[in-house]
Amino acid sequence: MNEKKTIVRQIWQEGFRDTPQWMDMFFSEVYDDDDALVLEYNNKPVSSLLLQKYTMAWHGGEIPMGYISGAATRRQERGRGHMSELLRIALRQARHRGDMLVSLIPASRRLFFFYDRLGFSTVFYIKENRYTSLHSFSPKEKYTRITDADTAGLYDFFRRSESERDGTVLHSFRDFTNILADNRIDGGEVIALAREGSDEIVSLGIAVVDDSEPRVVVRDMFAVDEDAAEGLLDSFRTVYPDYPFTVIRPVTPGARPIETRAMTRIVNVGSMLGVLARRDPSLKIAVKVRDSIIPDNNKTFIVKSGSVSAVSHYDGRPDLDVTVQTLASILFSTPQVGDVFGLPAVRPFMSLMLE
Repeated sequence: MNEKKTIVRQIWQEGFRDTPQWMDMFFSEVYDDDDALVLEYNNKPVSSLLLQKYTMAWHGGEIPMGYISGAATRRQERGRGHMSELLRIALRQARHRGDMLVSLIPASRRLFFFYDRLGFSTVFYIKENRYTSLHSFSPKEKYTRITDADTAGLYDFFRRSESERDGTVLHSFRDFTNILADNRIDGGEVIALAREGSDEIVSLGIAVVDDSEPRVVVRDMFAVDEDAAEGLLDSFRTVYPDYPFTVIRPVTPGARPIETRAMTRIVNVGSMLGVLARRDPSLKIAVKVRDSIIPDNNKTFIVKSGSVSAVSHYDGRPDLDVTVQTLASILFSTPQVGDVFGLPAVRPFMSLMLE
């Protein structure tokens, strides 16, 4: 193990309670030196994080996104501002390498307030559908479990299904294999179903038992229709007959209650607005943005005729005058909220991030 990798693993172990088995899997299969950032103080490494590369399905295309994981500081160095400094470095580096936004899942509730001060917005939410241990699932059609599907076949259905959810953080084939490994370590189940008489996958789900309650958590599921989804949950009920179920789902219009999931921060306003401009050449708006960390976002962005221009001094009154944090809250809200501000919006969704 090289020196940088050793340092990151040591700091990670101080900050989190992951098992040795999980750590071995993560640092052999997921970790990449190019993603790792280490902050030194007095010539000693004090903080580290990974700035991983992902993409998000957004308004009919895909945009590059950074994902921060394993952000931790050595115990004796905490409370001195090291992580705030490292995060500022990470945000600027994300922009430099071409990311449009950076997302993360705070490790605790109090950290939402910490990341909020760095311009992150809480925009990722989930809907938890809960079922008692007595609940039975009743699909109308008959389904069979596919036991001989290879990883590539499962991934093909998985990726196509993910891509159909606008606003979803997407996973590469490597990510998918790591998700499966993570689920195996946790003792979970992956179920793929086909309709009886066919070998075509129509639903796929990933679930694990949470012993703290206890309950079965379906971390995510994909299905071609509602009956195939019902069939999938019925198959999980066969595997886990005596457990209550919690199914993690994207938020649908009007869904209540919803749970906070993750945060995001725009690092390249011009590129984000450029996607919207190309999608809708009739979009016309002037947006003044304030950003205390990334100077290039501190401009007025003029969206017109399918393109975006940026000026430091704007003669006139912009249609919107917002912080970069507020802009993210608008772009990643409901379409109805977006309409109020004159910008197209979509709710984002994130799952299976090995958190």
